[in-house]
Amino acid sequence: MSASAFNAPPSIPSALDPPDRLALARDVGRLAVGAALGLPDDALVRRVAERLGGRTGAAAEAFGRWAEQEGVAALIAPSLRRRVGPDRVSAVIPDLLDDTARRVALRALALSDDRARSQSALAAEGVPWRPIKGAWLADNAYRSPDVRPMADTDVFVPGAMLAAADRALTSLGYARGVQSWKHIVYRRPGEAVVDPRGEHVDNPRPMEVHPRWGDAFRGVWLDVGAMDGERLGGPPYACAEPWPDRAAMMIHVAAHATVDALGRRLRLLALVDAAVLAAQLTAAEWQAVRRSAGNARAARFVWPALALARRDLGAAIPDDVLATLAGHVRPALRRWLDDVDVDCVGRHGAGARRSFFEVPRIWPIDARERRTVWRWILWPPRAALVDREPRWASSALWPMAYARHTVFLGRGACRRLRQRRGA
Repeated sequence: MSASAFNAPPSIPSALDPPDRLALARDVGRLAVGAALGLPDDALVRRVAERLGGRTGAAAEAFGRWAEQEGVAALIAPSLRRRVGPDRVSAVIPDLLDDTARRVALRALALSDDRARSQSALAAEGVPWRPIKGAWLADNAYRSPDVRPMADTDVFVPGAMLAAADRALTSLGYARGVQSWKHIVYRRPGEAVVDPRGEHVDNPRPMEVHPRWGDAFRGVWLDVGAMDGERLGGPPYACAEPWPDRAAMMIHVAAHATVDALGRRLRLLALVDAAVLAAQLTAAEWQAVRRSAGNARAARFVWPALALARRDLGAAIPDDVLATLAGHVRPALRRWLDDVDVDCVGRHGAGARRSFFEVPRIWPIDARERRTVWRWILWPPRAALVDREPRWASSALWPMAYARHTVFLGRGACRRLRQRRGA
């Protein structure tokens, strides 16, 4: 989750028709990738500026809010600032992006300090750990950590060391909060949202401790930590070497983006992460990805995001890697990817069909998994509701979380029925 997720996501300016929406989303994503790698593309900058040319007022503000929600505002701000002029992009848009970039940079400094203090405290308790997701990418993949927004710091800690990790974090002033199926959230008491846009240094900066390193979708888990230790070479964690290798992180980044895409909540930043990291992998590291994810259970987590990143953002994904992974993916999932794009798999995608009831058809690989998927859709474990309904699922009023989930299911079914009738 990004710091921007405190607010409901806005849409790309409604004045743009669907083809322009997709073209703009793709171009902005490619521009963000180039900026993250320090490889500016003047022709691409010019094209994005032309697409935004003449937009002022509400349309300019909507684009600025969209770029912040998608996590790319700080990345594209310097490039568009160079295109300001009467016949190019209005100064309103770079001003909005620059404001976000300043907030992202200040927050990044605070998050960097959080990571350093946490590393010292965990090491003092003898806790082996790993920064994962944005906490790793900001320091190891991006040209500068102050351009990648983050809402929190994710760390992997072995399950047997959770008590020691708790002592380390509470010594820094964190208090243990809600626990979901994937992590334990630690927050500083008294923190509150001071800026609903999200990217503000004084907004909450929680720590999320993951006893398993990987991702899951509708009850089906991909354990990247086990893959790293058993197949990618090297120990799964160590106090002295807290950084994962890049092949393992590529698998995790792709899995995270795939899960978000299937849930129709993908942010552009997730694909930018995949493309930025893809550009830095060596041939040997790509072969490690190919070997480790070249099976039916793992490929469905990794292939969709990599294929989408290459198709829509031009990510440097080797042909043989994509071909090997695609060969282990069910035809239904491949057809699903053919029908979607980077715009329609987001929270605010243009005319996006919700994937809620598509998942049992395209995701499970056997009858047991299909039953698991349906169970998680219709009546998920209480811990699975914490992410969506933390206020209810982690309190004595937890039955309300199931009541709200039932309403959510009903709305999804009605929406799907309307879509079928209108088809």
